[in-house]
Amino acid sequence: MSAIQTTGELPGVRPYVRGIGWRVTARGTLLRFFPACVLGLVVVDLFMGTRPSGFLFLGYTMVVMAFSGVVTLGYWLGLEALRRWLYPDAAVDGRRSVLAGLMASIGVVLAFVWQLGSNWVGVPLLIPGTGFVLAVAMFLPWLSPTPGMAGAGEESVG
Repeated sequence: MSAIQTTGELPGVRPYVRGIGWRVTARGTLLRFFPACVLGLVVVDLFMGTRPSGFLFLGYTMVVMAFSGVVTLGYWLGLEALRRWLYPDAAVDGRRSVLAGLMASIGVVLAFVWQLGSNWVGVPLLIPGTGFVLAVAMFLPWLSPTPGMAGAGEESVG
């Protein structure tokens, strides 16, 4: 008999449980994603040549924070939709949320470029949609079944 049983669980080890808490998603969203999104939008805007000065800087800062907040809302909604199916090792409150926040700035710019030729009605849906898509795309691998669940009906080779 091998060390791995047909259920995929190791003897004496608790089964691998799905689901993460809402505090983990809030921590990943507010402490990792949002600051990275703000930084990414500022870098993209500076790269595009936006350099406000004086009183315009306050308005510019408010616009960046507003866009970042709306994208963060979409990201949080995406994480909340996936929360009960994610595995704890997805590390929602770690580097992956920072990376998604940095990529969100590119997504917002692409959403605006895509909407240039048409009406502006879709922009309020595209910006939070960018965050939602990033959450699903970033954590999609952690929705797959565990190795034990994938071959639960088969005998272990070993």
